[in-house]
Amino acid sequence: MNATLSIARRELREKTHLFGAAAALAVLPFLATLLPISRSWGSGTMVATVGGILAVAVALAVAIILGASTIGRDLSDGRLSFYFSKPVSPAAIWIGKAGAAVLLIVTTFAIVAVPTMLVAGLTWKQAWSDDAFGFFFGSLSAALALFFVSHVISTMVRSRSALLALDLLLALASIAASVLIVRPLIEAFAMGLAGSLIIAVAVAVLLIFMVAPVRQLSDGRADLRRNHAALSRIVWPAVAVVLLASAAYVTWVVSASPTDLKKWYARTAPAGDWLYAGGEARGRGGYEATFLINAATGQSVRLSGPPFWGATFSRDGRMAAYLKPIDMMNWSRSGAELKVVDLAGTDVREQATGITATPGSFALSDDGSRVAVKNDENLAVYDLATKRSLAAVRFGLVRGDLALFFVTPQIVRVLVRDREPHNAGLTLKVYELDVAKRTLTQTGQLALAGSNGWLRVTPGGAKMLVATNMQGGEAIIVDGRTCAELQRIPNAMHATLLADGTAASVVKTADGSLHLQTFGAASRDVPLPRDVQSAYVSRETADGKVLVNGRLGPNGSRVLIVDPAQGKIVRSEEGMRIAAYPWEDIRVAIPSNRVTAYDGDGKLVAWDVTTNAKRVLAGS
Repeated sequence: MNATLSIARRELREKTHLFGAAAALAVLPFLATLLPISRSWGSGTMVATVGGILAVAVALAVAIILGASTIGRDLSDGRLSFYFSKPVSPAAIWIGKAGAAVLLIVTTFAIVAVPTMLVAGLTWKQAWSDDAFGFFFGSLSAALALFFVSHVISTMVRSRSALLALDLLLALASIAASVLIVRPLIEAFAMGLAGSLIIAVAVAVLLIFMVAPVRQLSDGRADLRRNHAALSRIVWPAVAVVLLASAAYVTWVVSASPTDLKKWYARTAPAGDWLYAGGEARGRGGYEATFLINAATGQSVRLSGPPFWGATFSRDGRMAAYLKPIDMMNWSRSGAELKVVDLAGTDVREQATGITATPGSFALSDDGSRVAVKNDENLAVYDLATKRSLAAVRFGLVRGDLALFFVTPQIVRVLVRDREPHNAGLTLKVYELDVAKRTLTQTGQLALAGSNGWLRVTPGGAKMLVATNMQGGEAIIVDGRTCAELQRIPNAMHATLLADGTAASVVKTADGSLHLQTFGAASRDVPLPRDVQSAYVSRETADGKVLVNGRLGPNGSRVLIVDPAQGKIVRSEEGMRIAAYPWEDIRVAIPSNRVTAYDGDGKLVAWDVTTNAKRVLAGS
């Protein structure tokens, strides 16, 4: 310990001139108030801004200088042998010199920063941060890290050894490996976890740089090239261990299965057994995994796109499509590529299409053979088998929401809820693209007084329900092509269409109770249980029943199975909630007795409404 302190004191005596230089620089922020620009900025802001920048610059500069010279200059000048002629250990040499360097960095930073912070007062917080400790800690951490990095680089460069080429190669390989390791997290938009991993790796490498010089001095003694070789022998294997451990961790994180999910969500296909499910994986630092899951077999396919973009399905449920950013770090400019998965084939995995799109601006044809894409100011239709463009027309910019679907393989219908300038409401506009003729025609228009414009369309597109306020108000059923009014539904709390074009709506009566009303050839009114606070029609069954999601409170739920023909509730399933239908397809779901739901324990289950059989798909 005495030897270490002696070495540290010697280093400080030799470099006391740095304290004087820092003190001289500390005057500059106050002299800056004499500049003309200070009149507009204010003297406090000028002192705080210049002082903060100068303090950080001084700390970084001192760190680089000391890192490159603390050991390196003694080696170059042949002075390091003096220490080895004494009964001093390599650890004492390094700790003494490095400790003195750390003290010099912290002190010179404080000499410049503290006076300006005290004088500027509140202005310092406005210019930099309310957290003075955070500013000091962040700045000094960067400077200290730079000191140890500078020492490693200086040792390698000063030796002028051919080994430097290998160091450079290994450094580049380490950077490339780091990018590959963190890439799966970035692709899943797990930015928090990716950032934490990067920080952990950086701290581990920094610890290696802090400890490695002890072995460097022990094996290298006073010889430049031996120091270089000894340092490289300890640094690169240790860095390799850190990267291998990081790769193993990321591999474990992304290996999450559907049973590992928590806080998850699901969207079901219009027909068939497949669904899209995603959510936070348990014990994996907030990582979200997304899957396509077959409810009948339990088979799952991992998707690599961002979880919050979801996936869409063809009407027959045999094809799925989703988007994956082309450039993960700049996806807003580079766009995203459409990926498809043939769910009916034997090789169920994602396939590239080369087609760019944005979320919510594409739709598959009913058989999954074609895709319609609205990009920028163009609307195009592609054949997925050949990747060939079948039609492309200029559409123009859309100020509001857009939805599109194939009426037939040759007709694409586009619904635009446009926000007109200086207008509180919306205008619903209907267009049709004729693929064979390559023409775009506006077929209808409807003014909406509200700001929502909730839409539901019958499977063939003949009818469309428009509700301007999902929390209550009037819903309108119009012609799906021309927007000609067909029927009005008053007091609609949540209205939708059934597959046969019949309207169904949850309404609230004067006494506050909820009723399910159907409007068709035989209108029905079915009172819902009094403890149901809100409800909406979720799906239809193949035998003509309606599944109603009911909310009982903050956490309670119930599925009501209603028979509209008899006008009564057939069965009630406590704790159950039907999983949502794909948000990209505004058409009514195909009736089915097998649905996907959340059970009372929070698991995602395949539920046969007829037999009441349930199979767990996700969650545990």
